[in-house]
Amino acid sequence: MTRKKVNYKKGENRLAKLQQENARMRDQAESISMSILCQAVGAQMKYKEAQNDYNLFRSGQKSKNIYLRYVQLNRFLEEKSFFAEEAMHILRIGPQHTKMSDEKRKSEIQNVARQWKPEKDDEPECIFLISEHQLKSALIDLNIYFSTITLVEDIDYRVMFNEHMSCFEKPIHYVDLKKRKIFTCGQASYAIFVACCCGTNWNENVCSEHPDCKNDYQKLVIQYLQKYNGDVPRVMFPFAMVQTEIEQLQRHCYFLAMKTANEKRAYAERDYLFTDMKHDDKIGISSYKSLAEFYDLQYIQLDGGRVDAWIVRLLLMAGWTKQFFAREEPSGQSLLVSVMHLLMEFIPYACQDVALDLIVCMSFILKYFINEIERKGWFSFCTFAFKFDLNFPDSCVRYQNYVNY
Repeated sequence: MTRKKVNYKKGENRLAKLQQENARMRDQAESISMSILCQAVGAQMKYKEAQNDYNLFRSGQKSKNIYLRYVQLNRFLEEKSFFAEEAMHILRIGPQHTKMSDEKRKSEIQNVARQWKPEKDDEPECIFLISEHQLKSALIDLNIYFSTITLVEDIDYRVMFNEHMSCFEKPIHYVDLKKRKIFTCGQASYAIFVACCCGTNWNENVCSEHPDCKNDYQKLVIQYLQKYNGDVPRVMFPFAMVQTEIEQLQRHCYFLAMKTANEKRAYAERDYLFTDMKHDDKIGISSYKSLAEFYDLQYIQLDGGRVDAWIVRLLLMAGWTKQFFAREEPSGQSLLVSVMHLLMEFIPYACQDVALDLIVCMSFILKYFINEIERKGWFSFCTFAFKFDLNFPDSCVRYQNYVNY
């Protein structure tokens, strides 16, 4: 019987190809495994470094740029849940959040999340609700700052900002000299907010209670100052007018700006002024180096006018900055609309302190965009505010004569 001739060369070639493919797959698997291992080791190292930095910060031995590694680690581990929940925590219910039971805490966050929900009705988790909100990218940009306040869930951020947070317990800025009564920042600013935003629906009731008042805004402010004269439960707002926290936000914005500018070099060839910005969802406000610089410069250019940095700081923190600066030719009207929305968003969330700066912002805007604002309402309010001895911060007092005019 004749044996069939075997082509050993062909078999050897096939075996060589299989061995080569096997080696390639093995190398690829090892590369992936090594990458995962490196990430795991790197995360562990970051965790240890962050814990060490945090301990130094708690003991007062270190105070600058110590948050970033810890924040990066948390972003690496559970970005969505951590930052979305912490953002809701701070925006909504403040320090007492950490005192709640787990069930009540979850329920409270979800209740707030429903108010932020834009379209879908079938999403049960607040994490997904807030991630789909129109302010998603702004909240993500803000997560570094949020996380500096609540590094871990079981630590109240008042521990870290103890000496600075004490200022929130004191009555500041607003004094009724006629009645010798002192109002807290939150109480008085909320009253002014109501005076600006409630419209005419309240006027009938106010007139009946205060027939001697000639000005509708004046009646509203008097009514609400009286209403909030007593002991009002206040929610601490962690970044209202505290210089230390402004400096911290500056560092974090610088970090974000540098990080994104490296990725988007085409947009970072020069230091853009805000008037030069073009709309780009992927970039956002924090990608520009000028964001890191305007605290030092103390102004930005907008429609040819000077705008104090703290105004932009508030807009940035509130998540409205992208929406505000997404216009190629921002106008006074768009600025006013943006800030009014900001007020409407914040006050119902019990963050009353932020209204203090924002009301001052309104008076400041009046100087530059007078032609686009209803003269009667704003002049009436601003004139009354000064006559009623509501002492605005220094950044607005210098415009008192103009407003009264």
